[in-house]
Amino acid sequence: MIRALDQLSFLLFLIGCLLLGVFGTWQEAAPFWPGAACLWVSALLGVFTLHWRQRGTMSRTCMGAVVVFTGYIFWRGLNSDVAYLARHDLVFCATAFVAWVQMAARHEGAGRRYAVMFVWGLLILGNLGCGLYQKYVDVQANPLSFLGFRRDTGDAIFCGFFPNSNHLCGFMELTGFFFLAVAVFGRVQIFVRAACGLVFLAATLNVALSTSRGGLAFGIGAVTFAGLAWVLNSICKSDRRSAGVRTGLQLAGAAVACVVVGWVTWTQLEQKFGTGNVFKNLNGRAEVWGRAYEQWNESPILGTGARSFEYFERSYRNMNSDWITWSQIDVDAIFAHNEWLQLLADYGLIGLLLGIAVLGIHCWKAMSHLIREALTAEPGRSFADHRGIMVLGALCGMIPFAIHCAADFQMHIGTNAVTAAMVLAIMANPGVRASERESRQLDAPRSWRAAAILLAAAPAGVTGWKAVDWAIGDYHTYRGAGVPDAAAAMDPSIATLGMLLAGQQDMRKAVVADPLNYAAWALLGRTEGAIGLYFESEAANAKPPGHSPLTPGYLRTALTRFKKACALYPQNADYAMFTAVTLDQMGKSEEAEPWWKKALQWGDGSRLIHHAYGDHCMLRGKYEEALSHYFWALHKSAGPTRELLDRKQKRAQELMKKKAAAGAPPSPSFAPPPNTPPVPN
Repeated sequence: MIRALDQLSFLLFLIGCLLLGVFGTWQEAAPFWPGAACLWVSALLGVFTLHWRQRGTMSRTCMGAVVVFTGYIFWRGLNSDVAYLARHDLVFCATAFVAWVQMAARHEGAGRRYAVMFVWGLLILGNLGCGLYQKYVDVQANPLSFLGFRRDTGDAIFCGFFPNSNHLCGFMELTGFFFLAVAVFGRVQIFVRAACGLVFLAATLNVALSTSRGGLAFGIGAVTFAGLAWVLNSICKSDRRSAGVRTGLQLAGAAVACVVVGWVTWTQLEQKFGTGNVFKNLNGRAEVWGRAYEQWNESPILGTGARSFEYFERSYRNMNSDWITWSQIDVDAIFAHNEWLQLLADYGLIGLLLGIAVLGIHCWKAMSHLIREALTAEPGRSFADHRGIMVLGALCGMIPFAIHCAADFQMHIGTNAVTAAMVLAIMANPGVRASERESRQLDAPRSWRAAAILLAAAPAGVTGWKAVDWAIGDYHTYRGAGVPDAAAAMDPSIATLGMLLAGQQDMRKAVVADPLNYAAWALLGRTEGAIGLYFESEAANAKPPGHSPLTPGYLRTALTRFKKACALYPQNADYAMFTAVTLDQMGKSEEAEPWWKKALQWGDGSRLIHHAYGDHCMLRGKYEEALSHYFWALHKSAGPTRELLDRKQKRAQELMKKKAAAGAPPSPSFAPPPNTPPVPN
């Protein structure tokens, strides 16, 4: 019975890794839940097999560092200002901790480690196939189409299962070098080594075709692998002549491969960014890092709270600031695009030092194991068994991944966070010696294994207990999220009463399942406001035209929803703006003023805020001020929005001239945004 539970637990672990690799590739939690649930159940089953398969040497130091770091993240997360926002960090951290314990304390056998590699190999090949399909057939193809997710394809043609090519490269960095290590050093059948070599080639093609500048960190992994291979072959107890020839051939092959792949990668990058322009800018990252530094100064020791960069960043930005751009349009940078800097800003100096300690201790453990393996290996062999090969792959993957984290938010992508934890776990426990695979003898005190497994079961049980409600809330939120935007854009394929009512039902189910889901409350308010305006539009277009008696009720309900969202997320400028806009629509412009002030305080760098506030100024006859805000929004907009703003700006100029001709004084409340450029006549 115990053996069956153990096998079931491992099967669920593999299924969870596969589901996370396919669907957990987004920073949102909605597609993350199925794979995470499999890992949680696997951890809970591990409690019933506590005294089974406890072999291998697990580092107590590594375990202690991981436990302390995870505990600190949870403590700060539970004390953050916005509970729903912090939950994303907590869920990802809990699942990564569960994966670390499972890999370090339970799945240390060679067969199980190779089974995990097999899943990674499937994901590497799947990403390559999906990416090629995107590049040459359908650029919007993705495995989440059935959930209503659409890829923004402006800058991301080849992404595989990921919405962003940078995160695709992060996954390849973590997993690809395991296959290279087996292909070069594996003591397995030749066809297995050849297959691993082909999978590594697939990983390099994913990186080369991705047009990700950060993916060049993959080359650092290749250089690290070649260097370690040379060092290990040099110090191992083997025939020096044969070792030198073997090492030379390996390095020559690696050099040729790097040149070919590097040429393909650079060609792809220059096709995207232009000849010589690949590294001319960091797409606004340097400025975003500066705003993260300002956030850190708010609370240097403990940080400002989990995921708090999202709302602090906007408060440090105005329309003169450089933004992150996507498809030539400025977008809000909800992450710092530097995990180490975001760790410092959100969790303070303590969080950053603990994160560095976790990485450093694991890498030290891995390097120590590799040197020990080389010193004790049989003549003609670099490694005694699979353990050194696995650790070499883990170390060569973690180093470029950690460097890449300095330019992207890799650990806020579900599958990358969990995979990184598993790679660290292989460093912490290289596995069972080949000579002891049939032995039941323990290499480490049972109490340490039991403590680790029980600790993993705690977050798995707590998170899993609420996960069903959270998953339902997220599912309905993302399913109906596009309805208000389509209604605002007057998309005739969606902005129908039936679709608006369906979206309203989705959002109602979301807030019932998860009352802390501020996004669902705001989307519910936007949908109900759109329904009210739909009825008003129908009444205005009737003969004779009139007003709908239903509109005021819907607007009042929408106002209630927006205030609820603001209570859950006080620093959200958009929600304050939606509240103010609704009050304007209800004819309560005076009451809207405090909400507009709050929206501008937290969102001075948002073209949406300035656009809407310009409409508010027009409504109140403040044409000069409206013109200024329209100019700011126009400065940062493109496409149809730019055309609309251009028409509004011309209208404001006309009304301002009429007002001046009538002898009316300028608006006393005129207060342009800071550093406002001259407004053209």
